[in-house]
Amino acid sequence: MFGSRIRTMHDFGYVGLEFLHIHPEDSGTYTCRASNAAGEAITEFFIECKPRRNIYLDTQHAESWAKIQEIENYEPPREPSPEISFPPPTFTVPLQNFDGILDGESIRLECRLQPVNDPTLKVYWTKNGLPLPQGSRFMPARNLDFVTLDLLAVYGEDSGMYSCRAISEFGEATTSCVVTCEPTKSLLLDTQHQESWNQIQDMENRRPQEPIYFEPEKIPPRFVVPLPEQIGEFNEGEPIHLEGQIEPTNDNELTVEWYQNGQPLTNGHRFRKTHDFGYVSLDILYAFPEDSGEWTCVASNSLGNAQSTAAFNIIGKQIIISESQHPESLQKIREIEAPKEVVPEAPELKPLPPQFIQPLEAIERIEGQPAHFETRVTPISDPKMKIQWFKDGVPLLNSNRFHHTFDFGFIGFDISYTVPEDAGIYTVVATNEHGEDQVEAQLSVETRSAIVGDTQHESSWQKIQVLEQPKKRPEEAPESEHGPPHFTRQLNSNENLIEGQPAHFEAQYEPINDPQLAILFHNGRPLATSSRISMRNEFGLVTLDIHYVLPEDIGEFRCLARNAVGEDQTSGSLQCQTRASILAEVQHPESWKRIQEIEAPKALPTAPEPTVYAKPTFTQPLKSIADVPEGDTVLLEARVIPVNDPKLQIQFHNDAPLQQSSWHTMINDFGCVTLRISSVYPHHSGVYSCKAVNEQGAAVTSANVSVLGADSLLIDTQHPDSLKRIQELESMEKNVRLEVPEPEFGKPNWMKAFDNIDNLQEGEIVQLIGYVEPVGDPDLKIEWYLNGAPLKNCKFLKICLILSAISLSFFYYIFKIQANRYRHENDFGNIMLTIVHVLPEDSGVYTCKAVNKQGEAATSATVKVAGYESIVRDTQHPVSWEKIQILETPAVIEEVEEVIEKEKPRFLTQLESVTDIPEGSIVHLEATFQPARDPDLKVVWLHNGQPLGASQLVKTRSELGWAALDIGGVNPDHNGVYTLKIINSEGEAASSASIKVTGIGDILLETAHEESWRRIQEIEAPKEKTP
Repeated sequence: MFGSRIRTMHDFGYVGLEFLHIHPEDSGTYTCRASNAAGEAITEFFIECKPRRNIYLDTQHAESWAKIQEIENYEPPREPSPEISFPPPTFTVPLQNFDGILDGESIRLECRLQPVNDPTLKVYWTKNGLPLPQGSRFMPARNLDFVTLDLLAVYGEDSGMYSCRAISEFGEATTSCVVTCEPTKSLLLDTQHQESWNQIQDMENRRPQEPIYFEPEKIPPRFVVPLPEQIGEFNEGEPIHLEGQIEPTNDNELTVEWYQNGQPLTNGHRFRKTHDFGYVSLDILYAFPEDSGEWTCVASNSLGNAQSTAAFNIIGKQIIISESQHPESLQKIREIEAPKEVVPEAPELKPLPPQFIQPLEAIERIEGQPAHFETRVTPISDPKMKIQWFKDGVPLLNSNRFHHTFDFGFIGFDISYTVPEDAGIYTVVATNEHGEDQVEAQLSVETRSAIVGDTQHESSWQKIQVLEQPKKRPEEAPESEHGPPHFTRQLNSNENLIEGQPAHFEAQYEPINDPQLAILFHNGRPLATSSRISMRNEFGLVTLDIHYVLPEDIGEFRCLARNAVGEDQTSGSLQCQTRASILAEVQHPESWKRIQEIEAPKALPTAPEPTVYAKPTFTQPLKSIADVPEGDTVLLEARVIPVNDPKLQIQFHNDAPLQQSSWHTMINDFGCVTLRISSVYPHHSGVYSCKAVNEQGAAVTSANVSVLGADSLLIDTQHPDSLKRIQELESMEKNVRLEVPEPEFGKPNWMKAFDNIDNLQEGEIVQLIGYVEPVGDPDLKIEWYLNGAPLKNCKFLKICLILSAISLSFFYYIFKIQANRYRHENDFGNIMLTIVHVLPEDSGVYTCKAVNKQGEAATSATVKVAGYESIVRDTQHPVSWEKIQILETPAVIEEVEEVIEKEKPRFLTQLESVTDIPEGSIVHLEATFQPARDPDLKVVWLHNGQPLGASQLVKTRSELGWAALDIGGVNPDHNGVYTLKIINSEGEAASSASIKVTGIGDILLETAHEESWRRIQEIEAPKEKTP
């Protein structure tokens, strides 16, 4: 029962079982068994998990639920109109009995009931005195005086007495009938076609003929290629490979066994044995001195055996290295692990009972305002002190409006917004092990009425009435004349600022009520909006705030005040001391010196002499394979020597290098080269070549593969006899048709014609109702005509209305759902046409024609609809319409086109080169340029003349005349020249810098912590043996 939820632990005698989250199925007894060679011990425990319900269907408030049921089930008494009275219900046509009904047939119980238009009349169906069960098989319906009950499928349990009961406020009536159904068997286990069943049994009992296999001729085993006799000497830990070839290759009784010094080879993960189609091999992943000696491969079968022997010697290493490799580190570790002096503990303070040193203050608030209580208590460092709030002597309940604070003796209580229920006496109690103390205060809340209907300011209300009265449009007053602007206080300058500090400029001008704008310029260009810059112009005071200055802000700032009469200007300057883009100075000289010593290049150890391998040679070439069926697997294999050459490369070619894919699998394992093609297809046919290459030369072997293609679709049958038999079985008639005489129907006859409808208003609903016979004729067709033409967009529906009182609302919702105003209904002779939302063009003569094979009959009715204008174009409120026209008149706004002069890009500050930077450091390159506000300016970074590629280490930024390049964690691949290009329509400019990274090598051979390494050497140093 292991999974991601369950974790087991066993660490130095501690055994644990952890469930991240439990389920009911986790309940049970769990046993922990510990065993070794001396015995075992068992302990167990029991877990019970109580399940939770997925869905809570019970109500949480029983009283509220009961009240909701009373409200929803309430039916107001409906008294009949004193002016209208109806006769008691009477069944004019009673129900008829049904006997001998077969299981699964459908029946209809029908009767006729009067009166038709009684709104209090209700119809109930019962079976054997009980209400009908709920189900889709029972479909009661009532349409005018026609009452039906359809049983779609009758079963044996449906037999009984069915009663139809009609109840109204004027009386009741009942009619009943008996329905008898003959049940059939639930399961039909006997065959319907005995001959077919016998034939199927014969076909399924046939057995295919067993193929005859000829056994190959057996021969005694022999070594075609024996094992090498003398291999030589190997160092401990090196791999060893032995291989040979034997015959026969197809003997399934041939066994291969390996022996070491005459003893059978024991099982171990170091030994990998292979026996595949006459090829035998033994691989020792890493050798030990005890592996020295003679190794024998014995192949045997029932006719004899054969053996081959190889010998080699293993030079062992020292088993245990007891001397320390770093004595200085061992000494340092001993110093670190030496016991330290014990620091005496601080004396404990004498505990004190709590005491409030600041009283609570009484508060008066208006409903909706916040409230805040605060006080202080001592001692402030008692961890066992508890704070509790009370209201009127009762513990204060939790609420999202209440916020408590207790921090180092400060006690606070905040109410986000007050309500009348919050008024009362609030008490805070502080308790610890030595006593308690309390303090209290009064909170008063002034309530407000839920709805303020009266005016609070009578004079203001009268003034609003006067203001809102329609007034004549006053004549526009002439614009006041202003003199030319002039600055009363000049723009100040900011000197000796450091990059990153804020800067503030301000100036004053007159007139202060002139609506014209003051414009700020930087180095002769309009100052653009930025998140760093805030500008204000209020009542003649012009201010400019720069939250943090940058080198590109250096220059002259000019303020220009202009109106229609004249203009004036004032200037101020900003000087900023820039900071270096890269901090190249070290922050810790001692650490930096130590790092330089650690990272200094050390003398490399002497490399061993490389082993020289011979030119590759294929000992077993590839074999061609012909006529391979499509979909089979092809295996091409060859053997090549030398086996252990690490620089040997194997390449497969078929006019082009063969890539790895789900079809091709290439393996090179100790000189055995294989190519496996799974599910071959015709396009895999061709010549496959295997090329082995090393420093001494190359060798090639080839083989031809041809694949027989098959059809894409198999249309013909694979078993002609079975297909023929299936066709014979399918041609038989399983169910015998019963010939039932078709009923004969007469010519259609309208029993009830349509009534004419006059004086209809546009938008009302029209219903034309009639009755036609014969009722059950399946060939009867109903056709509708308007003024002699077929009625268009008439959708045929089968809807049985239960109550005529709800017909209008029902068809109203049908109209909203479907965009079709015509509804045609044909329900057992009752013909109805409903037109939802009539229009004047619906007026005319409606004709309904009933047609069957015997003839046709028609009936007509006239419908007249009085229409009105489709669109009311005249205004109902002329005064309001005139006011709307005045308000919607578009205002004329003069647009001032601002001409921006473009300039050729230029650099204000250049990129700075970075050299001899250690690998892994962060590099930052930045430059500033002009123009900063050109929207068409493009910024491009190049590395050694090529576009800078995307990388997670390299990030570029560009904003308002400033561009930067950051490299997080540089490596030797980042060496080179980096160029920043800025381009616009006037020209381009470039700035370059170089980065040179000092690499630390692929492998770190030196220690990063010299002192720790010395301590380790001291610990690992050999110790003197104790007597």
